[in-house]
Amino acid sequence: MLNFVLLAALMADPEAEIKTLTTTYVQATLDFDLKTFEQIFHADYMEVSPVGTVDNRAQIIKSYDYPPEKRPPAPSSFALSEWQFKFPTPEIATLTYKQVYTLTRNGKPTELPLRISATWIKTESGWKMLLQQLTPIRSRT
Repeated sequence: MLNFVLLAALMADPEAEIKTLTTTYVQATLDFDLKTFEQIFHADYMEVSPVGTVDNRAQIIKSYDYPPEKRPPAPSSFALSEWQFKFPTPEIATLTYKQVYTLTRNGKPTELPLRISATWIKTESGWKMLLQQLTPIRSRT
């Protein structure tokens, strides 16, 4: 749980707040944490998946709703980098960043890099993710 001093500092710096929320969201994808999705996603959230489907908030949350014994293997870790922010207004933020999941395939670590763009909206209850597009980064070799 965030303490009040940290929360006040984050609210004074929207980039830091959105980075923290983004990191929390990505961790929630590994943990199948539906409550975090519900807190972070805007009511009108939409997502363009790496395969090109467009899903709404309910569809994304449902896609992570597995009992623990039936969950697909999750990546073991992730790294976020190359953060680029734009603020067309004080209440709208666009973010582009690189995400690399690491998982084990055939006993070897494998990296799955994505370029992600997200639109965030500041609401009365804080920043909410409105739209996200995930694009795989293909190797050029």
